[in-house]
Amino acid sequence: APLTHDKVIWYIPQNTGNIVRTCSVTGCGLVLVEPLGFAVTDRWLKRAGLDYWEGVNVEKIDHLENFLEKANCPFVFFSSHAKKLYTEEVYTPEHLLVFGSEDAGLPSHFVEKWPERFVTLPMRAEARCLNLATSVGIAVYEANRQQVKASEIAFEGVQQELEVGSRTTLDVLDQQQELLNARVALVRSERDEIVAGYSLLSSVGKLTAQELQLPVQVYDPKGNYEMQTWRPLGAATYEN
Repeated sequence: APLTHDKVIWYIPQNTGNIVRTCSVTGCGLVLVEPLGFAVTDRWLKRAGLDYWEGVNVEKIDHLENFLEKANCPFVFFSSHAKKLYTEEVYTPEHLLVFGSEDAGLPSHFVEKWPERFVTLPMRAEARCLNLATSVGIAVYEANRQQVKASEIAFEGVQQELEVGSRTTLDVLDQQQELLNARVALVRSERDEIVAGYSLLSSVGKLTAQELQLPVQVYDPKGNYEMQTWRPLGAATYEN
């Protein structure tokens, strides 16, 4: 089945709306740590998440540290200050993916308490941090990629067991369905990673035809102005 990661996100309305979209298309749950600093009815939050809120299991908690201490499942923190790469972590369907806010990050004592649970996304040395929604999309994509790989190995194992008579054809079909479900979740994560990137470009006014790599001729206002200026009166025509 698709992965069901819980993610802990803080504070930023636009990012939370985009992350809700990620959770919806990948089957993930979402945990929000209060105080949020925004209302889930905020119109920009709703706009960013569109109609995806209804399909996401959203939980709000008061204290992150207490929540993690009582969690009966593995969890991992994503931080720009960590040394371990996010691809070196082995993710399970029960993993909690924990993200801090873009301005404050995660509580400093978390790294002292759980140093082995911190991972990072590769960035240039002079860069500060990635957009939060983009980071979430990348992390979910990697977790789903690992799940697909695990399902492929399990499927091969079941097929081999069928050949020696220790499995039935129904077992093989069930495992094949699990593999297909994992692949679907991976494709959805890849798609959402792309959408998150375009959302970031749009927010800073950089979402252009060149960035989308559309096979269209880009309008050049300066060139077109000069072309029209030097045409004889009555002969000017509009060109892209």
